[in-house]
Amino acid sequence: MTDVVINKKNILLFGSTGLIGNFFLSSIDTNKYNIYKIGRQSSDIFLDLSKDIDLTVFEKFSEGDIAIYLSAISAPQKCIDDFELSYQINVKSTSKIIQLLLDKGVYVFFASSDVVYGETENIVNEHSDIDPKNGYALMKYEIEKMFFHYDTFKIFRLSYVWSFENSFSNFLISSYKKNESIEVFDQFIRSIVDINDVILFIKKCCKEPNRINKITNVCGPEFISRLDLVAFISNLISIKYNVTHNDTNFFLYRPKKIFMKSLYFEETIEKKPESIFNVLDKIKDYI
Repeated sequence: MTDVVINKKNILLFGSTGLIGNFFLSSIDTNKYNIYKIGRQSSDIFLDLSKDIDLTVFEKFSEGDIAIYLSAISAPQKCIDDFELSYQINVKSTSKIIQLLLDKGVYVFFASSDVVYGETENIVNEHSDIDPKNGYALMKYEIEKMFFHYDTFKIFRLSYVWSFENSFSNFLISSYKKNESIEVFDQFIRSIVDINDVILFIKKCCKEPNRINKITNVCGPEFISRLDLVAFISNLISIKYNVTHNDTNFFLYRPKKIFMKSLYFEETIEKKPESIFNVLDKIKDYI
């Protein structure tokens, strides 16, 4: 385990091997922070959330340290089909760790999700009522509600995070290279956010934790459907696709439309969130 470095702020990164964790690690200034990767793989602190947790591994952390909590089973179908395991990881183990860290005075920035709003017909923001429906949304909300009253507990609700390294992007590029036609849902709409804006926000959490709002919606500037995405990309790299108007299995596990905006995100990252269409213009660089 890496020793604590004097005069550096300690950051506990839960979920360091995921998409956001990897981007964060590649961009953070290690001269300013002492980073602890926490999880089952490539970690400074081994932690298996599916089993009993040895909380003594967190003894050295104290008031003023920062935890970025990205760990979760996030696949909506898995949260329903394997509810017991998902609940163990997303709620039972997660709540034990967060409780311990908060009791120590550690700032905890908890990655929640736009799905806590449920399916929306109107625009929602941080002051809107929420309506979690499925297993994943209910688990995220349970953690939000459990620790909301702690001053050092902050929530950031992620919309769909776009990166050329994410699974859907890889699927599109692979289909293009294989000259395969794909099916696209026409009703799946989110405020898609660029991964680089997400990382800017997390860096702000590390730099100025007191100035981060209790809840921040982390989202892009436009409501974009999956069909909008594919149609735009197909003009750049000629992807073949067919439109699927309904799939009961796909939408059984996730809301069709979430029109999420933020009152605080732009102010926090000190820039306008990037349009995903501007990001997509660079797709040829990734082929």
